[in-house]
Amino acid sequence: MLAALAIDVNEVVEALRRLVDHHVHTAHANDRLIDPHRPLITLGEPRTSVTAAGDQAGALAWFDAERGTRLAVQQAAAAHGWNDEVVLLARVSHAYHQRRGHLDDELAVWRAALGAARNPADRVVAHRVMGGSLGQVQRHAEAQHHLDEALVLAEQAGEALPLADVHATLAWLWASRSEHGRAFEHAKAALPHYEVSGNKMLVAMAHNNIGHCAAEVGDTAQGRLHATRALELLHELGDRHGEATARDALARAEHRSGDQRGGDHPLRTRRRAVPGRRRRLRHRRHVDEPRPHPPGARAAGTGRGGLAAGARHAGAAGPRRGGGPPARALATRDTHGRERHPGPGSLTPATATRGADDMPTITLTQQTTATPAEFVAGLTDFGPGRADLFPNSADADLRVHERGDTFADVTEGSGGIWERLHYDWSDPDRIVLTTVDSNVWGGRSGHTYTFTKQAGGTTLVHAEVVREGKNLKGKLLGLSLGLLGRKVLGGALEKTVRAIEVRVP
Repeated sequence: MLAALAIDVNEVVEALRRLVDHHVHTAHANDRLIDPHRPLITLGEPRTSVTAAGDQAGALAWFDAERGTRLAVQQAAAAHGWNDEVVLLARVSHAYHQRRGHLDDELAVWRAALGAARNPADRVVAHRVMGGSLGQVQRHAEAQHHLDEALVLAEQAGEALPLADVHATLAWLWASRSEHGRAFEHAKAALPHYEVSGNKMLVAMAHNNIGHCAAEVGDTAQGRLHATRALELLHELGDRHGEATARDALARAEHRSGDQRGGDHPLRTRRRAVPGRRRRLRHRRHVDEPRPHPPGARAAGTGRGGLAAGARHAGAAGPRRGGGPPARALATRDTHGRERHPGPGSLTPATATRGADDMPTITLTQQTTATPAEFVAGLTDFGPGRADLFPNSADADLRVHERGDTFADVTEGSGGIWERLHYDWSDPDRIVLTTVDSNVWGGRSGHTYTFTKQAGGTTLVHAEVVREGKNLKGKLLGLSLGLLGRKVLGGALEKTVRAIEVRVP
């Protein structure tokens, strides 16, 4: 009986692995259609069949259709410790998120990637992309924190391209805040590192960024010099969109200097060579790891400074019409996942059962020095900082609809998953959280905490969590929790208990 059960579990895990693998490879193939100029990410052989869309429109349609499922698949991979797949799913979704403007999804997948990344190069990319995406939504302090972390890690690694990408993203962030002097310093710092890469596109865009920043700070000679060099390189590469951004930077320099030459001026010459192009570009983000954008690309997501926020996949053509900081995809990747262990403490073994309707029920037991009343007070504290008690309840997603002396109606969640819960603590020895609505859970989903006072003043907390998925995303998450309930929810309960104990005077 036990042997048969073990086989079933292994088959389920292998099926989930194939599903994750299918999404990684299919997303990668379709991502190539959205951004064909970035360097390839080297993947292993797929465990299942992969069929790419026939064109870019089809690729975007696939990403649209699988948007919610892809987030659930990444969460399932994270729950199983498949770290490489967690990072890869963020990489291959980047161009799509930037094209569609799904910045919430972008932040969610890269936050998960940052938590999973163990390779220093991956961490540089994750911090850089997080910084660029946070900058796009005007969360500048958080963006600066991530970019500072990326810069430290990149300097420690000593690799030219990641270091250049971080400087370029910092240049964009400062320019978006009209801090053009600081942007100028980072733009200049990026150029020599891009030159080491030998990639003409990246070098061209680095010159373009310097030209734009130089014009903004009044150094029109440097602005003209670097914008002209960018224009020459982009013309050689046949990049008409890039030429438009370089013409814009050159025009800025000439306008500030008062030089309105015609005839043989490079600006006019290039305009004739590329007729009918507008200076403004559609804001386009680049794949996998965004690179610094060309100055002048002032569309959605670019800052007031005019530098584009991100660019192509690291190692490939650089900051073109996109937004979001650069990053570098590794040619080879480790294939081993990390093993997760429950933290220390008095957490007793949890159990996870499954009914005939495929509904996982996870039970957990944890001892605490808090009294039942103190524990309930912690559970029902819906003020700022709730995420310190419950990592899956982000302050930004918290909504208290109604509250009484012994009940509350609250919507909470994080990472694209939300749940509306009815809290009932009318029984002093028990609190029941019933799922009223959710984008993934339905049926009999909910949480029940029962408290038993122990000798010596401690309290035994018995938690029962029911997770009934109402759609594919919910069923995938339910499957993962059914298999890994102790690792996922057991550790979360222990952290909650410890955080509540700290709050008790």
